[in-house]
Amino acid sequence: QGSPTVGLDAVAAHVPALVSASEEFSAAVARGHLLTKILEFERGFAIVATLTPDAMLLLLVGSGADLGA
Repeated sequence: QGSPTVGLDAVAAHVPALVSASEEFSAAVARGHLLTKILEFERGFAIVATLTPDAMLLLLVGSGADLGA
């Protein structure tokens, strides 16, 4: 089965809320800044990495991707 088309604008619009929630969680657990977020879904993963205070990298990968061990 083919994968659905990803709406890049819609994805980008949700990243700030994800980052905000991550920052709040980071403060609550007192472990420093959360640098990488990995979200696992039924059909793949979303990985958000903080590169600098002003830049983040979002990777969307399929469920068959080898993320390493």
